[in-house]
Amino acid sequence: MNIQLHDNNKHLEFAPLTLTRPVGDLRMGILTNAERWKLWLKDAVISFETEDYLADKFPSQSNAVNVNACMIPNNDVVEAIKKLKGNEELVVDGNWIAKIGTGDVIINFNGEKPLYINERWEIFQKNDVIIGIEGIDGDQNVLSNKDFEWIKKVVSVDGITTKKTKLSNVKKNVLGNFFSIFQGFFFDK
Repeated sequence: MNIQLHDNNKHLEFAPLTLTRPVGDLRMGILTNAERWKLWLKDAVISFETEDYLADKFPSQSNAVNVNACMIPNNDVVEAIKKLKGNEELVVDGNWIAKIGTGDVIINFNGEKPLYINERWEIFQKNDVIIGIEGIDGDQNVLSNKDFEWIKKVVSVDGITTKKTKLSNVKKNVLGNFFSIFQGFFFDK
């Protein structure tokens, strides 16, 4: 199956991040949507429907399933997309998920609703939810535990974290360290 991540006319909504890459190549959580789709569908060829000036570096392809690049896929979405046939469009709550061909036949999605990123700041606001979808503290298991061995060795102020450290503790340590450095840099005399 070929997947084409479609910018969905959101290219300028995510500027300046998207001035050099399509929406589907933005890092949201740990992965980009292109990397996510490659994990879900191992044999898929990933392409992009984006602005003309980016087309040389990020080519599009015909005969691919057009997928909304602003949508973070989950298992239900992937399975529903696999079942799409010619000229069908998968939608949920008025948002399109994917379409093949013209998308004349509307199919309402009934599974677990996907997460949508519609503004650039939502990349950061919804980061913890996206990471959960990717499988760290969720049960989707897109990524295996071995992919996250590095997170067990994150250095905190008190030393090296233990293997039982929860992701929320790691986030607190990293953010705490960042704000300590930031505060010291700008506010110490």
